[in-house]
Amino acid sequence: MTSHMLCRSLAILLFGPFFAGAADAATQTITASARHGNTTNGTATTSVPSTVTCTEASGGGSAGTLCMIQAPGWYGAIKAGQSIGTSGAGSVVLNCSGSYDYNSGSLTCSAKVEDTVCKSPTSLTASAKSQQTTKGLTPISSVATVKCTQAAGGIYGTTCGITVPGSASAIVPVGQSITANGPGTVSLGCNGSYNASGGSLSCAATVTQSCP
Repeated sequence: MTSHMLCRSLAILLFGPFFAGAADAATQTITASARHGNTTNGTATTSVPSTVTCTEASGGGSAGTLCMIQAPGWYGAIKAGQSIGTSGAGSVVLNCSGSYDYNSGSLTCSAKVEDTVCKSPTSLTASAKSQQTTKGLTPISSVATVKCTQAAGGIYGTTCGITVPGSASAIVPVGQSITANGPGTVSLGCNGSYNASGGSLSCAATVTQSCP
């Protein structure tokens, strides 16, 4: 009889003796993996504020796989295609977060690390449905204005939940703005109550940086 055990990669960063990465450069690619309960982290060193983009996250079960990133000003998981900005120079560590079969499964993830470029304006969207949330993320390199442009779906109203570098999440009604001091990451979520049977929340914001 073949026994199957589900292994959960908890994305414990800085674990294990194996590292994959590259030396300090304008653009770097790092990879990480998990197999048979062992993890291989990806690391990069940056000399300036950087943008970290999850380019691949695969192999997980029904809940999927995420890129778990630890970097200056950021610690958390992001989906493939999402990007975060670091608050300064330093080390970027990538790990995989997800569940897989211990005997035959594995997790693989990769990320691109490059210098943060000032882009303005940037549009963000976020949503919440079936107790699952999707946040909007964007890196910034300078001072920015973040404006809540849309928030809908809540039974008693909906607002934007905006987090800027160095601050806790702020509740921002539609049409209002807050200031973000970069470098770092702007995160958008939705605040409100919705019907679990078919209801949802949606919100949007624009991020306008003071680019040189």
